[in-house]
Amino acid sequence: MRKRSRVIIATMSLLMFALSACGKAQKREPNADVEEDTYVYIPEELEMQNASETIWAGNVRMFNHALYYKSYKWDEETQTDSTEIVKYDPVDGTTQTMMARSVEGVVQDLALDSNSNIYLLLSIWKYDEETGEEQTTYLLEKYSVDGEAVYQIDITDELVENGEHMYVQEFAADAQGRLYLGMDNHVKLHDEQGE
Repeated sequence: MRKRSRVIIATMSLLMFALSACGKAQKREPNADVEEDTYVYIPEELEMQNASETIWAGNVRMFNHALYYKSYKWDEETQTDSTEIVKYDPVDGTTQTMMARSVEGVVQDLALDSNSNIYLLLSIWKYDEETGEEQTTYLLEKYSVDGEAVYQIDITDELVENGEHMYVQEFAADAQGRLYLGMDNHVKLHDEQGE
């Protein structure tokens, strides 16, 4: 019986040592032997048409697999600004001026319809030095795909109520050429003639 007890005690001791040895294995960091690939995102810049002359570009729109944007320029010599709507083809990297506008005013937003007609929302600010009065006029303009002016409509009365200027947050055109002006709490709709 005594021999049997010794065998049981010896077996139990070996089992205890074996179990305690498992817990004392060398600690390793998870995946310490595996090299992880690290990635750094580097944005790509597009080479813009006449980039040295462009002060500001904006109102970027992707349409029919091409990128359209507004290119704003200032001519110090003549003290005039001009805006071009430029089409960038990401396949071949070419740019094309779709229309140019050198009349006073700021292009607030642009939209395109399914025929690639261009719609502009403009604001023209004037200050009368004699009276000290400020006046802002808001216009909708449509240009054909060839850059020819189709119409210009004054929408100042729609955007100024009781002397307060409402802000157009979104501007879009649908396939029929209807325009949608997203305002603070509503959307104004203009038909295909801009009315």
